[in-house]
Amino acid sequence: MWDFSNIIPAICILTIFLIYYLSRPRLPVRAKATFIYLVIVEELTLLIDLVATYSVQYPEKFPVSFIWIVNMIFFVLFIVRIYLFFLFVVYVIDIKNKDAKFRLKPGMIMFAVTMVITLSSFFTGWVYSIDEAGNYIRGPVYDILYVHSFFYVISGIILIFINRRKLKKNQYFSTVIYLVILFVGLIVRILLPKHLVMDMFCSAALVIIYLAFENPEFFLNASTGLFNRNSFRMLVNEYNNTNQKYKIICFAIRDYQINRDMYGWQQMDRGLQLISDYLTSTFKKDACFYLRNGDFAIITDNPDREEEICNTIRQRFENTWLAEGTELFLYISFVVYDSSLGAKTDDIVSSTRAALINAGRVDNQDDIRIDEEMIKNVDRQIAVRKALERAIDEDNILVYLQPVVRASDYAIVGAEALARIIDPDIGFIPPNDFIPIAEMNGSISKLGKQVFEKTCRFIKEHNDEIGLEWINVNLSPIQCMNKNLCDEFTEIVEKYNIPVSKIHLEITEQSVIDSEILKSQMQILVQHGFKFALDDYGSGYSNASSVVSYPLSNIKIDRGIIVSYFNTPSSLLPNEIKIFLDMDFSVTAEGVETEEMAEKLKEFGCNYLQGFYFSKPIPMDEFVEKYGKNCLKIDLE
Repeated sequence: MWDFSNIIPAICILTIFLIYYLSRPRLPVRAKATFIYLVIVEELTLLIDLVATYSVQYPEKFPVSFIWIVNMIFFVLFIVRIYLFFLFVVYVIDIKNKDAKFRLKPGMIMFAVTMVITLSSFFTGWVYSIDEAGNYIRGPVYDILYVHSFFYVISGIILIFINRRKLKKNQYFSTVIYLVILFVGLIVRILLPKHLVMDMFCSAALVIIYLAFENPEFFLNASTGLFNRNSFRMLVNEYNNTNQKYKIICFAIRDYQINRDMYGWQQMDRGLQLISDYLTSTFKKDACFYLRNGDFAIITDNPDREEEICNTIRQRFENTWLAEGTELFLYISFVVYDSSLGAKTDDIVSSTRAALINAGRVDNQDDIRIDEEMIKNVDRQIAVRKALERAIDEDNILVYLQPVVRASDYAIVGAEALARIIDPDIGFIPPNDFIPIAEMNGSISKLGKQVFEKTCRFIKEHNDEIGLEWINVNLSPIQCMNKNLCDEFTEIVEKYNIPVSKIHLEITEQSVIDSEILKSQMQILVQHGFKFALDDYGSGYSNASSVVSYPLSNIKIDRGIIVSYFNTPSSLLPNEIKIFLDMDFSVTAEGVETEEMAEKLKEFGCNYLQGFYFSKPIPMDEFVEKYGKNCLKIDLE
């Protein structure tokens, strides 16, 4: 007699689970479709297993033909079920379409052979047969069902192991666990054929798949209900792997943060919800996403609909959005990507993100179409980011020094320490390429600390023979968010036993605008003996009266202001220099490129000069070789 105690609860639980899952939004990707098929097939297998087992147990209650058919349906479902478990492995590890076909070919052959042998049992009785009395008879090749099942489970484990780097750690272990559960379930079925426990093992495997991969909450944005950034990447990757033609249509709410401050977060959150509801109700056949910070996206598998979608959305935004009794006046710009470009998933995601940042600026009025040039720039940024991470991890940030000379006699009195990267793969990387990336991903703090320590080491090892009064080290505003910054810098200075006065810290003009945290950090550092220079003065919106509240010792006039004066002379530059001198600041002129510039700036009263006329930034060892042995005078010949 068969034991039905396990199968009935499994049917009830799986039915509830299936109804819930089908009611949630789902991405049109192969792994999710396969999971749905798995749940449906498992549900049918449970039901048919119950009916088939009951009919075999009480054959007198059913026609022989019925017993034949329900058992055949069960075996077909049994074969399909284990194949779908394997298929899910193939798709979840993100194998490309052409590679998937290669991986699936042996499995498809096994599937076909097993299915033909099973179906032939109507005539051959190889897997099973039913006699005239309705009794079930196990056939001579019945074990092919187990061979078939073990083949897929073991193949899945091998595939997972080979491609383990493609999965997150929890996903990797979850997949291995559900395959092991299936393996154990098959062993138990062989040992205890009268207990219908295999379905329980399969149901347990489905629960693990759901928890690790298919929980809809993983793919939805909590505040809007639209698909999130992870879903966006997943669908783009799916379409790329299957060579599906598609188009990405994104739009950014221009100056989103200012709108959020102006209208209030509650009204803007309600506005985002209204926009999301509009998109899902208007574009039911397309996948809609909320990426972040007022950025939305639609992915359509019909590229010809671009104009229709853009015009529909644009017309809606010509009207206001009524949120919590407040009318929201929102303006948008579009970003469009066409799959015909053939870019990689990472490049598409990065290009879209960069384009949306530009599209969301308040001064932007134009739509942006992602092209090959933009993709190349993103490729370069990705390569630079990897090179930056590698250089920081391996302590390979180089420090170049550019002399700062006294204006009165052109004697070298100081230098500026500048970070440089020379990567073995892409060569020399300009600071304008890697500094913005370091500030964006937060690695600027580690980078800055390396430069600071290498500068201190240089002063310890070489300053007796060079005799510099100070070296300027750039300080990022992000570094100032570190409450332990002063302790860290002081510890490094004490480690090399050098006077704090030998290090001057440079902050940019942009960083001093309305930054109380920065001001507080500066005051702490000044109390410990550090001095500050304001770099790039004139590149932003501050003025002499606004910078006076900061504990600065030196003002460095931006190169752009210097060049502008010599192209179109006016009284602005000499007047500003005089104002700073009257306020007891010392003044350094950057970007000095000719003798005429140097003499004129000296005439204006600048204390120090810096620029290519005297020297470009050079490596530390070259600086020692060129300016060592107390040779403090620049050779301009």
